[in-house]
Amino acid sequence: MLPWLQIPTVIVLLALFYQDARHRMVWWGWFPILASMFVSLRYLEVGWETLLIETGINLSILLLQWVLVVALFSIRKKRFEPVVGTMLGWGDVWFFVVMCLAFSPVNFWTFYLGGIGVITLGYTLMRLLGLAQRREVPLAGGLALLLTGVLFAFWWNPGWQWLSYDLLVQGGGS
Repeated sequence: MLPWLQIPTVIVLLALFYQDARHRMVWWGWFPILASMFVSLRYLEVGWETLLIETGINLSILLLQWVLVVALFSIRKKRFEPVVGTMLGWGDVWFFVVMCLAFSPVNFWTFYLGGIGVITLGYTLMRLLGLAQRREVPLAGGLALLLTGVLFAFWWNPGWQWLSYDLLVQGGGS
């Protein structure tokens, strides 16, 4: 990752974490800023063609998942049940969209599914221990903090290319 993008990326991710953890909402302006940072990084690493193809794959599968979740809950409740606004906040949705820009498909799904699991488990434990009072999970903020940790791990190991295909699955190097 380019040094001049590392500090702003971490600042934005930590701001997202802080706002979501404290207020359960985040400033919408962080998402275009973060998106532009990740598009720049992906372009410099893989070029436009790969960036557009991989982002399209990520967005398509994410959209398919959301349609299936809405259908499942709507069938279960016997009426239309929107996901956004009831189960997910707009900040969570926009964070997922930005993450589609940041990763190859394998890395995106590894981070997305693993991150949701870690955040859900961690927040459940915090609630059980009395460390968290609110019922709403700060998903976007938790994922932003988790991504900050992932980024630091890869910055300290320059041989790893964190955006490369299947890096998170294989654990390193090109």
